[in-house]
Amino acid sequence: EIQKYNQILATEGIRSFIGAMVNGMEYLQAFNEDVVPYRRFPTLPAANFPNTQRLYNKQTKQDNEVVVPSFEPVISRMDAAKLPLTGKAIADLQAQERQESTKTPDFVTLGRSFTNSNGNSVEVSDSTRRKPAKIFRLNSGASQTEIELVIEAIYSQIMDISSHEVLQEYQCPELDNQLRQGKISVREFVQALASSDLYYQRFYLSYPSKKVVELLFRHLLGRTPNTETETQTYNKLLTEQGLKATVAAIIATSEYSRFFGESVVPYQRVPYLKVSNYLGKARD
Repeated sequence: EIQKYNQILATEGIRSFIGAMVNGMEYLQAFNEDVVPYRRFPTLPAANFPNTQRLYNKQTKQDNEVVVPSFEPVISRMDAAKLPLTGKAIADLQAQERQESTKTPDFVTLGRSFTNSNGNSVEVSDSTRRKPAKIFRLNSGASQTEIELVIEAIYSQIMDISSHEVLQEYQCPELDNQLRQGKISVREFVQALASSDLYYQRFYLSYPSKKVVELLFRHLLGRTPNTETETQTYNKLLTEQGLKATVAAIIATSEYSRFFGESVVPYQRVPYLKVSNYLGKARD
């Protein structure tokens, strides 16, 4: 592989060299058109430093000694996994992971409120682990079961409650029926719910305006505000024109259209920072 690309670099130049990599099947499979390349495998850059330095000296003509560096990795003759202490440590770690995975609550996002079977509020802890987001899309011709799953997902995301149980006090039967009958889209359902008195009572009256802006971004765009300027812009809109206007402005953004469109339920796109625990103390 080194010889192949070295030949391209030597005979065709740097542009062809980069083109061969970017247009290769491996690049398309790993990164495609919209992913920034990242380190896919662990590397030990210091392990071959002496050989790399010697090779660099040859290429830059810093000495005349003819030496062919060896890049053969040093492999230990001992299998660490078979050593008594290491094997026990691996087994203990696996048991600990299994135990942590069964803990309750196991939230999808940090900062999400939760109500257990006794109606008690459970706060988010550091042991909470993020799961990959589930994407719910309402396609034409969806079954009744699929529609109900989408409705549940909307309440879970917008009202910030557990997806296992949508509390009756947070439901809007009129919106539910309109979606079931195909009179409104998922996007319209989301906008109506985030503009409703239920959302107003649960979030707008409970938190400072800047926190409300952050919650709106989490619930509607699946991320927190990127900059203070973004927060200030929507905070001003919220203060001057109210909740409905702010929700409408966020829903109308090209970002919302790009990621969710008319039929996808908003979901967590970016891990949230642990800036506070407001939602862990949300009023019921």
